[in-house]
Amino acid sequence: AGSGRTAEETKSIEVAAIGGEARRSVRFAYREWGAGAGERPVVLLLHGSPGDGSNFDRLGPLLARRYRVIAPDLPGFGASSRELPDYSILAHARYALALLDQLGVERAHVIGHSGGGLMAVTLALAAPERVHSLVLLEPAIFPPDVNAGFLADAAPVLEAYHAGDVPRALDLWMELVSVDAGWRVHSAGIVRDTD
Repeated sequence: AGSGRTAEETKSIEVAAIGGEARRSVRFAYREWGAGAGERPVVLLLHGSPGDGSNFDRLGPLLARRYRVIAPDLPGFGASSRELPDYSILAHARYALALLDQLGVERAHVIGHSGGGLMAVTLALAAPERVHSLVLLEPAIFPPDVNAGFLADAAPVLEAYHAGDVPRALDLWMELVSVDAGWRVHSAGIVRDTD
C-alpha cells in the first residue's frame, strides 16, 4: 500500500476550525503515499486553486520511493469541508500544520504548486522550525515589471526573515499578500533549507 500508481483511498481527519466558533470542526481530506514503509522524511504537497490533492497523483508515487508523501485537499477544495469561517492564506497554512500535527509529522519538505506556493511560503514563515525545505512549482508569476515591483515591496519581509525576526516577517508577508495590498499569487523567493 502506498507504493502504487495511485494513493490509497482518500482519507480524512477532523481538525478544529480556524477562526469562527471554537467548537466547530473541519473535515480535512488527504492522500498519502509511502506511509508504513519505515521512518522516512515527509513531503507535503500543497495544490493551487482550483485543485485538490489529486493534482499530485502522478508525482506522489514517484516521490514515495524515498519519502512519505502527503497531498491534502486544502479546506474549501476536493473532499474537504467547503464551509470555512476563514479562507485566508494564513488559515490554510495553519490547517496544513494541524494536518501534520494529527499525522505525527514534526517537519516536512513543503512543495507548493501555483497558489499552493503562496500557502507554502506562509507556512514556512508561520512555523519555520517545521519546514525542512521549501519548493515552489510554477507559482503564478507576474510580468517582469510587476514582479520586480512585488520583489521590491517584499524586501522588508526578506530582511526581517534573514535577521531572525520571523514573527515580523510573517506580519509583513500577510500585509503584502492581503487583498488590499493589490498583490495576488506570486513567487517571493523566500527559501529555507535546513536539511
